Amino acid sequence: MADVYVLWPIPKLKNELTRRGATTTGRKTDLIERLRAYDRNANFRGVPVNLPEPLEPQWPLTGFQQLRPEHKIMLPKVTTEQIEGYFLYRMAEDRQASGDIKALEKGKKMFESHRILACSFYQSGQYTFLSGIVGAAMRHKVTYNYTIKIDRCTGEPLNSHCECPAGKGPHGTCKHIAAVMMMLMHFIQTGDVQVEKCCTENLQTFHKPKAFYIGIGSPVKTQNIPSKRKHLDSILDDPRPAKFQNLKGYNDHVTDNDCKAIEKCTRKQSKCNEWFRHRKWRLTASRFGEITRMTCRRNKNKLCKTLINSHKIVRKCLLHGKQFESKAICKFEAQKGVKCRPSGLFVRPDFPFLGASPDGIVDADFLIEVKCPYNGRNDKILPGKCFPFLYRNKSGEIALKEISTYYAQIQGQLFIAKRKHCYFIVYTFVDLFVQVVDYDENFCLNSLVPKLSMFYEKYFRPYLASLL
Repeated sequence: MADVYVLWPIPKLKNELTRRGATTTGRKTDLIERLRAYDRNANFRGVPVNLPEPLEPQWPLTGFQQLRPEHKIMLPKVTTEQIEGYFLYRMAEDRQASGDIKALEKGKKMFESHRILACSFYQSGQYTFLSGIVGAAMRHKVTYNYTIKIDRCTGEPLNSHCECPAGKGPHGTCKHIAAVMMMLMHFIQTGDVQVEKCCTENLQTFHKPKAFYIGIGSPVKTQNIPSKRKHLDSILDDPRPAKFQNLKGYNDHVTDNDCKAIEKCTRKQSKCNEWFRHRKWRLTASRFGEITRMTCRRNKNKLCKTLINSHKIVRKCLLHGKQFESKAICKFEAQKGVKCRPSGLFVRPDFPFLGASPDGIVDADFLIEVKCPYNGRNDKILPGKCFPFLYRNKSGEIALKEISTYYAQIQGQLFIAKRKHCYFIVYTFVDLFVQVVDYDENFCLNSLVPKLSMFYEKYFRPYLASLL
């Protein structure tokens, strides 16, 4: 298949890249190489990762021996993919995948800085245990003890623990653990033990003179020193006429045709680059509940940052929802005898800073919203711990709580998409729950939209301006 791309014209190559969700910039050779890369990596689809259960391991206390070059043949091969998989998808104490990629970056720097002070290993049954000491990144007199457990056959990291605050076991993923993993992979590949040597292992240097610093150039001249004084806008002259000064800002408008075009070109949602581009600068319905329930103690800048970078979050519960959403819709269509079409990003011309992406559209009055709770995936759908957003109303029927964040999300979708009803669908492996949620005009106009507008004007728009 890869050899056929050479015969394709550029428009056909770009259409194929768009279909796969890839960028279409570059020359023809770049487009062909990009398609070949997607073929080699199966379109970069994530493979299912079996997360280890967070059980407390039994760490051995004796039998360790210092790691030496001759031990290379005794240790299993450890790959970069295994290390990244452990740090991205390990199960934390909150039973969610951490996606801790920053620890890998910092751990690599610590490994290159020779901050690993000691490393010993011990093999028992099908497991290999590592133990030792790692120095703190910023303090030379502070050290942390670590223990790591890996599979003796596959080299897969299973458990880890470090004394630092971020490395609590049984699946700690701090930068110190990452540094040891990098050292172990380097040792297995080269046989070189990258552990800091003690002073007696190096040749004495008493007879060698200290190096002298030879400066280059003269000190910075006074006129070149930057001023600490800040220029205030209040003392600068405003060239605008007085009647046009201090006017309230306004949002860039969008027309009805623009809204229809945005919805049409974003129906693939997370598989489409246009969907990310149009929703990046907007408040989307999935976060309406979090914004409207915000308290005065909430860090507004951090909330705005999560709104901008929300699509980068990788959690097992989100992966579960994406995987079984289509199955839930098929089961709903069979039960209700209706047909749903994909939905793109809806935008209202009078509120262009708001956006909503329902899971599907039934007709001019109905849309659908699907939830596949990971914690209750094997249970009957009943109000309780696994389904905290449900309750029994006065009639004894199961219904969606109006104080739930899902309720604010659905009402926001109905308001922006200009629909009257929403099928709220909850799917598990053993049950399916469907409720018709009606549009609440009083809630939207008097509570939801004013709070969102205030948050946008006061916090989100200034934060966006600071990024420009």
